[in-house]
Amino acid sequence: MKVTENVGTNFVIGYQRTYRILTVASRDLYQNAFWNGYPDGSVKSILWDTGDDDYPLEKNCVRM
Repeated sequence: MKVTENVGTNFVIGYQRTYRILTVASRDLYQNAFWNGYPDGSVKSILWDTGDDDYPLEKNCVRM
């Protein structure tokens, strides 16, 4: 995931794109990502789709 905007501590908006394989077109996705680390070394991550159509469409790519 490529970070496009740092919103706050442990919270970013990112862009992810898959590659085309044979007859399946590539896909892209803008998503919100929140994570938190704990003293025992574990990490909890929460990812969800931004749901906005404000981001530019990529050529030859299907928006997820």
